[in-house]
Amino acid sequence: MSPHRVGTVPRWPFVSRVIAERPSSQKAGKTDFCNSHGDYITKTLKPMKTFCIYLLLSFISLSQVVGQKKNYSLQEDSTFTREIARFIRYPDNARQQQLVAKVYTSFVISDQGKIEQIKILNFSDVIPAFQQAVMDALAELPNRKIIYQGTYLLPISFQLEGENQIKKPTDEDKNLIEKLNKHTLLKEVYVTAYM
Repeated sequence: MSPHRVGTVPRWPFVSRVIAERPSSQKAGKTDFCNSHGDYITKTLKPMKTFCIYLLLSFISLSQVVGQKKNYSLQEDSTFTREIARFIRYPDNARQQQLVAKVYTSFVISDQGKIEQIKILNFSDVIPAFQQAVMDALAELPNRKIIYQGTYLLPISFQLEGENQIKKPTDEDKNLIEKLNKHTLLKEVYVTAYM
């Protein structure tokens, strides 16, 4: 006798419940099972295995994507350098005395994007006028995107230009930069005034 189909009740993808007589020959990839009611259940195993493997691979790849967090840096914010250059001013008294300086400042971008904890790191080497110019400029900057959250080190060079000469500050303090390796070092910002 050939099996006849009485009804199909879907339980999960690729599995169907068929009430029939036991077939005389089994096709490759299919297996018959008998449940507690004496009904024969035909499962197609190959598509089920494929589906399970697909789900497993999807879960693994999704967990890797979610687990990876891209590290964004303020270096990638093209407006940051332009904005700080717009807000920072060369102190008049320092320009008149023809003073130059390199100021190292650290700051934190909070989880709300606010610029906080502004500190001058080489305050003993820099006159207060330069320190105040940097602090004021950073305080005036608008909030950043929260993806830039972190601690940063920003070198700012104040230099003077004359007719045939440029007066620059001394080279950078490598010891200071090495001590602050947990900070993200940003590109140096140049503030130029004319003698």
